[in-house]
Amino acid sequence: MAHGPGDRLKQDFRPMPQQDKPMTTQPGVGQDTSDHRSSPALAPPPMHPAWDRSDWLLVISLTTVAAMVILPNLGDRCLWQDEAESGLLARAILRTGLPVAWDGRLLTTAVYGAELTDSMLWKWHPWGSFYLAAAGIGLVGDTPFGARLPMALLGCLSVGLTYLVARRLVGDRWAACLASVLLLTSVQYLLMMRQCRYYSMLVVGTLAAVWAYAELPRRRGTAVLTAAMVWLFHSNYVTCACVAIGLGIHGVIWRRRGAIWIRLGGAAMVTAALTGPWFLAIGLHKSAGTLDAVGYHRDPPGKAFVKQLFVVNQFVCPWIVAGGLAVGAARQRLRVGGAYALVACLTIPILTVVPVVLWAGTRYLIHMMPLGAIVVAAAIREISLRNDVVGNIVAMAAGVTNLLPSVACGLFPTRVGGDLLDGDFATGPSAIRQAMLKSEWAGYVQELREPFVGPNEAVTRFLLRYSRPDDLVYTPFGVAPIMFATDRRCAGLLKPTARARPGWDRLPDYLFNRDAARWLIIRPAWQPLEGYPSLLNHWSERARRTGCQVILHPLRVADIGWGNRPEMRYHYFTSPGSRPSRDIAIVELRPEERTKVRSDVPPSSSPTSGRGHGS
Repeated sequence: MAHGPGDRLKQDFRPMPQQDKPMTTQPGVGQDTSDHRSSPALAPPPMHPAWDRSDWLLVISLTTVAAMVILPNLGDRCLWQDEAESGLLARAILRTGLPVAWDGRLLTTAVYGAELTDSMLWKWHPWGSFYLAAAGIGLVGDTPFGARLPMALLGCLSVGLTYLVARRLVGDRWAACLASVLLLTSVQYLLMMRQCRYYSMLVVGTLAAVWAYAELPRRRGTAVLTAAMVWLFHSNYVTCACVAIGLGIHGVIWRRRGAIWIRLGGAAMVTAALTGPWFLAIGLHKSAGTLDAVGYHRDPPGKAFVKQLFVVNQFVCPWIVAGGLAVGAARQRLRVGGAYALVACLTIPILTVVPVVLWAGTRYLIHMMPLGAIVVAAAIREISLRNDVVGNIVAMAAGVTNLLPSVACGLFPTRVGGDLLDGDFATGPSAIRQAMLKSEWAGYVQELREPFVGPNEAVTRFLLRYSRPDDLVYTPFGVAPIMFATDRRCAGLLKPTARARPGWDRLPDYLFNRDAARWLIIRPAWQPLEGYPSLLNHWSERARRTGCQVILHPLRVADIGWGNRPEMRYHYFTSPGSRPSRDIAIVELRPEERTKVRSDVPPSSSPTSGRGHGS
C-alpha cells in the first residue's frame, strides 16, 4: 500500500524495526564520511528516510509561510535609530561605494563620532548589512521598505534553512518541521527578521556554518564553512567569534579526528585572510574601551550573565528543556553528543563573551534561536518515541503557549524580576500568567495590518510639513530617523573636542553647536544631561537675545524607549497614543518677521493622522 508524505511524517516518530542491512541515511555530525564509520558524537539515529521530494516541498512551504508573516506592511514604520543608521550608510554606498558617514550635509553618528574613522568611514560594525540595504534601496526605492527588504527575504529563507539543518542534525523529518514551526510561532523572531539590520544575516550565516561543520571532513563542508564564517564576520564580528569559539569547543571535546582539524585549520586561515585586512585597515583593534569612554551604561558582569541566562531561557532553549535533557543524559537514557552538545557548546560564548563585550539582549543571540528550536524539537521527539500523546501535547504547548520558558521563571520570587533583572523579565506569579496562550500574536497581527504612529512617525511628519529644507534640528535621541525620513540637518552631533581629529576642524559649525538649531525635539524618554527645564530656559534666553519667539507644538504622541526597538520588552505593536506626562513636543525658535507672515503652525498642531514619507 502506498503511503503519502503525511504517513511518513508519522512514521518518523516511531522506533524502526531491526534490519539485517543498515538503512541508507544522511551522514550525521561526527560521522567519518571518508570510510563511513560512525563515531558516537552527533551522528543522528539511523531511522530517518533519505532526503527526497517531500523534504523540498516542506522547505518551500515553510519559506512561503514565513514570507506571509514577515513581509506584510514592511514599510509602514519609520526606521528606528539603528535601522536608520544602516539606511543612511546604505545611501552613502550608493553615492560613493563606501559607508562614509558625512555627505556634506548630514553626519551619521550617535556617540559623537566615536563610531567613525578620521576619514569618516563607519567602523563599529562590519559593512555587509549596509551593502545589502544599499542593494534594496537601489532596486526597490529609497524607502523603509526598500531598506528592509533584503534582510526580510533572508529572514524568510532562514525558516527553510532551519528545516534543512535540523534534518541534518536530528535526522527526523517531523522534528525538523517542528523546529521551523516553532520559529514561525515566535513573535520575537519574526520581529527581528523584519529589521534593516544584520540580524537575519547572522541567522543564515550561523545555520550555514553549523551545516558545514556537520559535513566535515568533506570538501564541500570546508568550502561552505569558510564562506559562512566570512559572511558572519562581515555581518557582526562578535557573533562570528562566538560561533568560532563554540565550534572549537565542540571539536576539542567530540571531534578530535585529524582530518577534521586539518579542514578546520584551513577554513580558519582562509577566513583570517579574507577578514583580517579589513579589521586592521579600519582600526578596529584600536577601539577597545570606546563604549565605556562615551558613557554607555553596562551592567556588572555577574548581573549581565544572569540576564543573559534569562534571555536564553525565554528565546533560545527553556531551562526546563535543558534540565530534562541533562537528567536524561545522566540516567544514560540520552546520548550526550548529538545536536544537544553542539548547541550547548555554541551557547557557552553567548553566556560568557557577549554580556562582557556588549550587553545581555535578544539582538546578540538571535542567531541561536533556530538552533534552540532544533533542540526543543529534538527533545519533543525523544518524548514522542516513548509516548506519542504526551509528545504531541508538549509540541502544542511549545507552539501556542509560553509555558516552557515561564515554568522556571515562576519559581523565582517576584522581586527577582523587578530588582535584580530591572523589570526586563517576569518572575513569580506574573511569569505564570504569561504562560498562557501567546497573546503577543494579537498585537503582531495588528502590526502586519494597521498603520502605526509612534515618536519617529509623528516627529518626521511634523518636520516634513512645517520645517524648511535648510532648517537645523536638535534632539537628544532619534537623530538618524529624522535625517533618513526628512533629510533635515541635525545640530550638536559632535563635541567641541572632536575638532582636534585630523580634518574635522573643517566641518560646519552646527555639528558642534546645538544652539544653531531652530527646532528642539522634546522626548521625555531621553533626557539631556542638564535636563529639559534647564535646556528650555537656555532656549528662552536665546529667543530674547535674537528677537525670536519660542513656540511649543505638542504632538500628543507618547514617547517610547529606544524608538520602538524590536525587542519584546520595548516594542509597541500599535500606536502608543497620548499620555500627557510622556507626550513628545517640538519647540520652535521663530523669528519675529516670520511670525508675522506665517501662522500655519498652531501651537497645538498634531500630525498624527495620514501617512507621510518614511512611514
